[in-house]
Amino acid sequence: MVCKALTPDYVNDFLSIFRAGLDGLDPIYTGDTIASARETYTAEHVEGLMAEGRISGCFDGDVLEGILVQGYADVPGKVTPIVNTTTIPWIMARKPGNGAGTNLMNYCIETAREAERNVDVVVVAIAKENTDAIRFYQKLGFEPNNDFSGNRALMSFFISARVRPHPEDWDKPAAKL
Repeated sequence: MVCKALTPDYVNDFLSIFRAGLDGLDPIYTGDTIASARETYTAEHVEGLMAEGRISGCFDGDVLEGILVQGYADVPGKVTPIVNTTTIPWIMARKPGNGAGTNLMNYCIETAREAERNVDVVVVAIAKENTDAIRFYQKLGFEPNNDFSGNRALMSFFISARVRPHPEDWDKPAAKL
C-alpha cells in the first residue's frame, strides 16, 4: 500500500469511505456527532481540505483503501503545552483490518517529522468506548493522557522527546507559550 496527499480528483472516493465509516460508528458516537460530520464534510469542504494538504489516502494499486484527515491547531485546555500539534479527527478504512489505518498513521507521523511547521506531537481524540481504536493507537506507540470533553480519551504520539511531559503532569493546566 502507498499513502499520499489526496487531490480533489478523489473527493467522491473520500466521501464514499467517509460516509460508510460514519455508518460503522453509530453504536460508539452519538447521532448528533455523526449528523454533524455528515453536514460538515460536503464535497466543497473536502476539496478545501485537500487543497490545504490535510487529507491523505492509502492506495492498494489504484484503489483508495483508507483516508485520514489532519488538523493543525493548539489543543485547548489541560491537554498539552505544545504549540506544534497535528490532530487527527478522522481515520477510516474501506475494510477495517486491511492495513490502511496503520499505513496512514505511519505516513502521518513521518510527514509530521518532516514538516516545515516542526510538529512535536500527533494527537487523537477517541470515544472512551471505542476500545478497538484505543488498542490500535497503543500498538502504534500512542500514549494515553488526560480526559477531553468528558466522553473522549486523548492519546499522543511524541515526535520530539523534548516536549514529552511527565505522566504526573498530564492533568496540570497547559502552559501559555
